[in-house]
Parts: sequence; structure tokens; C-alpha cells
Amino acid sequence: GGSINKMLAILLLPLFTAYLSPTDYGVVAMLSLITTFLTPLFSLGVGCSILPLFYEKNDSHYVAELIWTAILIAFLGGIIGVSCVILGRESVSSMLFGKTDYGRLCAIACGTAALHAVTDPVLLMLQLQSKAKMYVLMTIVTTIVTLLGSVYLVVSLGRGAAGMIEAQFLSKAVLLVLSMVLVATSLKPRFGMRVGRRLIQIGAPFIPTGVLAFLLLNENRYILQWKFGLDEVGIYSVGFNLGMGICLFTQAFSSAWNPLFMSYAKREEAESKAFLARATRWYLVGMGSLTVFFFTMAKPVVVVMADPAFVQSYQAVGLVAGSQFFRGLFYVII
Repeated sequence: GGSINKMLAILLLPLFTAYLSPTDYGVVAMLSLITTFLTPLFSLGVGCSILPLFYEKNDSHYVAELIWTAILIAFLGGIIGVSCVILGRESVSSMLFGKTDYGRLCAIACGTAALHAVTDPVLLMLQLQSKAKMYVLMTIVTTIVTLLGSVYLVVSLGRGAAGMIEAQFLSKAVLLVLSMVLVATSLKPRFGMRVGRRLIQIGAPFIPTGVLAFLLLNENRYILQWKFGLDEVGIYSVGFNLGMGICLFTQAFSSAWNPLFMSYAKREEAESKAFLARATRWYLVGMGSLTVFFFTMAKPVVVVMADPAFVQSYQAVGLVAGSQFFRGLFYVII
């Protein structure tokens, strides 16, 4: 499901690079740091704790209590976090951009993170219950909203970077509505203090790890912005997005891997080890070959698909694809 969004982003690159300047792309790239960084903080890491707790009991009442409690934790965290960012939006803008001009967009990006945090438990529930069709349907709907909103706001209204950020917020709002309708009709609302404590106890320790991973993956944008300006960040972000195209495959693998791995964890040790060895071998061969392809085809693809102002972005494509290859391998062997 998530692969559709990345595919459309790549296919629409010629359109958006014609209407957005490198500076616009730089602003969007910097603001996306807010969404990526704040989403797990708002939820106190419950996205990491749902997976092991989900398999503890084969009981519908327990699952309802687990998912609804996770949603409540993320909702309360989002309310507190968004309030703080709105009050200090100019300070956040100054920290990211060195000026206060983007305070409003920082607040919107923070709101997007809060919406994302609340919907994550529902999407994870669909994955763990193997409801792939519903997961894909919800992803397609939100992708269409993002696509139409971005085209209308950027191309028709000429809102530039603001249009991209507003479209992302709108799509997450639609996803939230769909998620709440789905969970309300399939699970009776139940909340538990004990489950809530366990969600936080297991999930919160993952937050520092997430922060460090965030810094490893994203500090390059901040350094570029500080050293060279938003134009360079924008050019780099185009190459970054193209390189992230490999996630069409690595993310699909990772999404299927978690529930599959947990199912094998309950089997005999010899069978589990053999399965892990086969999965690792096929990942190395398949994704490794794909990474080499990204390195080879980066320049011709950028020349054909992007505006000439972004042509130097090809230098980042292969490196980004390689980083995602190793990231996927990390999740397989950990």
C-alpha cells in the first residue's frame, strides 16, 4: 500500500519540479523532518510495543483494549505536542531555517505528525490481522487525496511549498477519519491502565534509538541548509526521493516481514533458523541487485524526469538506495 505513494511521487516528479523551485523543495524537505521526528514522540513509542503485545492473548476484547489504549496515548501526546509547537512555532522555524517566516508551516507539519501518530495503531492492527485489502484501500484513498490536493494547491493555486505541506496534512486528516470509522465498527472501545503502562514501558525505551536513527538518516539536510542554503537541500531532496524509490521493494518486504517473523518465532528453533537464513539470502541477492541498478540508472533518470535545475540530484540517488538496502537488512537480522 505505501508503495503506491512513493511510485506516484516519482512519476509526478516532472510536474512538481516544473512548478516548485529548489528552495520550495528545500522547505518541504526541512519541514518533513518535523513530521518524521515528532510522530514516535507523540505516541511514546507505542508503535514498537503493539507488535509483541498483540500476540500475548488470542482474545478480541484484549485486542480492542490494546488498540484503543494505543490510540488514546497517541491522541493525548499529540494534543500536548501540537499545543507546545503552536506556542513556540516561531522558535521552531528559527531553529530549522534561521528565520521565523515558516512558523505557520511548522505548526501544520506538527499537526500532520500528530494525525500520523493516532492512525499508526490502526494501520498496524490491519497488518497484524493480515487485512491487506483494507490496508491497501485506505492507502490508495489517502494517496489520491494527497495527489489531488498537491496538484490543486501547487499547480492551480501556485501555493508552492505551503501547498505541499497543506496537502500532506489533509491526507492524514482523511486517513484519521477512515481509521476511526474502521476501528469503531470493528472493535468496541475499551481502555486499560495496565495495558497502557505496558505499552509505554515497552515502547518508550525505543524512543532514544529512534532519535539516533533519525539523526543518522536526516541530519544531512540540516547540515546542508546551515552550510549551503535551502536550494542545495531542495536539489538533494529530489535525489533522496528518487533513491527512496527502492523502498517500493524494501518497505513491502519489511511490512510483510514482521508478522511473518513472529509466526515463525513460535515454531521449532531449527525451522526458524532455516527460514531466517533463506530470507536473508534472498534479500541480499534481490535487493542488492536492485541497489546496483539504482546506482547505474540514476543520472539518465534524473535528466529525463526532472527540471534542469535539479540535474545534480542524481549524485545522491544510489547512495540513498544503498542506505535503505542496509536498513532493510538490519531489520531482517535484528
